[in-house]
Amino acid sequence: MTKKEKRDIFFEVSVKRKSNGSIQNLKTYQEIEIEWQGNEGIPSRQNEVIYFMDPQSIAEEQGYFDYRFALKFLKLKKGWFKDKVVDYQLEPIQDEESIKITTAWGYKVSSSHQIRWRNVALTTFIFILLLLVAFFSLFLMKKKKKNSNININSFRN
Repeated sequence: MTKKEKRDIFFEVSVKRKSNGSIQNLKTYQEIEIEWQGNEGIPSRQNEVIYFMDPQSIAEEQGYFDYRFALKFLKLKKGWFKDKVVDYQLEPIQDEESIKITTAWGYKVSSSHQIRWRNVALTTFIFILLLLVAFFSLFLMKKKKKNSNININSFRN
C-alpha cells in the first residue's frame, strides 16, 4: 500500500553564468508530493521541475533569472520527526526558453540535504513537553500534601 504526502524539500545547486563567469550558489524549498512505500519515499511525478531564482539579477534589477532543473531521482527515508533525503539528482532542462534565460552554464548539486520539520513533529514535541510538566506538577503537589499531613499529625500529639 502506498501513501502520498507532500514535503517541503531543500535543494541547492551551484551554477556558472556564461555572461561573466561568476558562480552562483542557489537555494530553494519546493513542495513535492512523495509516494511512501514502507519507510522509503519517491516522488509521485517523474521529472518534476525545480526552479531557482538568481539573487544577483534581482539586485541588479535585471529581472529574475530562472534556473530550471528536472528532478531525475529522489530517495527519502521516513523518520519520527523529520524525514531524511538520502540522495537526489538534478539535471538542467535544455529547451529554447532555458537557453535564452540561462545560456550555457555548468552546475553542481550540493551534498547537504534538508527537509523542514513536519507539523506532526512539532505537535508531538509540545504534547510530550506538556505531559512532563503535568507529571512533575502532580509529583510536587503529592509531596507537598504528604508533608503537610505529617506536620498536622505532629501538632496533635
